[in-house]
Amino acid sequence: MEKLIHYGKLVRKQVSLVSLELFPSLYRLCRRDNLSDLAKKTLNFLETHGSASTTVLRKSLGFWRKEKKSKFTKAVDELKLTFAIAIVGIEKAPRMTYTYDLIERWMPKSLFERAEKIDRAEAKAKVIAKLMGNQVISKPTDAEKLLYLPS
Repeated sequence: MEKLIHYGKLVRKQVSLVSLELFPSLYRLCRRDNLSDLAKKTLNFLETHGSASTTVLRKSLGFWRKEKKSKFTKAVDELKLTFAIAIVGIEKAPRMTYTYDLIERWMPKSLFERAEKIDRAEAKAKVIAKLMGNQVISKPTDAEKLLYLPS
């Protein structure tokens, strides 16, 4: 499958489509390792077992009950916001659920190599320029709130 965009919850934690041109800059800005315990547990499961559906993850990690769903959702959103995981598929039966995997296994390696070469300030400037050029924001300081960029 050819990958032309990255799909994730990035802009105000809403579904966003990111071009592969902008992906390395956003990855450089948003990627971080200081994750919550549940996010780390979820990431560790995917590292060990490979891609897994929401259903498999919730059952395997002990978050199957309704009252625990919000904690699980918060951890998955954290992993998406920090570019740790990607949605790699959708299961439709018996109900629609996403399948997740490590973003490094899903996206082309060349994007991560490009991200490593980008300075944080350069990445931030590129993202801000793109957001302003697309009239998503009107001033550079709006980017921090829009993307939940860590300092």
